[in-house]
Amino acid sequence: MFKAGGATGVSWFVAAQPRQVLTLDGRMCSPWIFANAGAQGYYRTAYSSEALRALSYVGTKEDLPLIQQSTQFDGSAETSQLAAAAVKAIEAR
Repeated sequence: MFKAGGATGVSWFVAAQPRQVLTLDGRMCSPWIFANAGAQGYYRTAYSSEALRALSYVGTKEDLPLIQQSTQFDGSAETSQLAAAAVKAIEAR
């Protein structure tokens, strides 16, 4: 899931290798992406502090399981706090 030009869009990408780069079409430039939106994939993602902060504003209730799982892969206090804040902000909407 990504946001471009005021609209939210979805792009599907199958990762066949342990590490791959997804390049979005230039018309869909986005300051952020949310991997595995809707928890439909079978892989792990680790979000930066900036991404977790952004999810507080753009994340949906469908994203909650992924945000909560982010603390399993990075157990730092900062990640836990940011994930909890994002969950709280989304649930309050």
